[in-house]
Amino acid sequence: MTTTPRTARHLLRDREASLILGAVLVSGFSSSATALVAGVNGASLYAVVDAGLGRAPSWAGVLYAVQGAGSVATGLAAGTLTRRLGERGFAAGGAPSSGWASRRGRCRATPWCRPGAC
Repeated sequence: MTTTPRTARHLLRDREASLILGAVLVSGFSSSATALVAGVNGASLYAVVDAGLGRAPSWAGVLYAVQGAGSVATGLAAGTLTRRLGERGFAAGGAPSSGWASRRGRCRATPWCRPGAC
């Protein structure tokens, strides 16, 4: 008997091993779904830059650079802000500001956003 069928039989019969296997499978599926959505998001960015913002698709590099700089700045400030505001305070400030920034960018990029809404 080879090792693979014995291992599979053990994983299916042992309850603890089955729970671990289930968690690994769910984690793998979640990672795959996240990668798929990230890929679609990255590809759609070029269409938004081209059609929505009226810029050349190469201008997306500027957007990625600004996003990276914002991520670095937030990462450097996160420790200090979490100590001062606490975890809930930091999250309570971060979620609305992230939504606000997202809405500002989306309103400029989408044609159905009414003028002055942002």
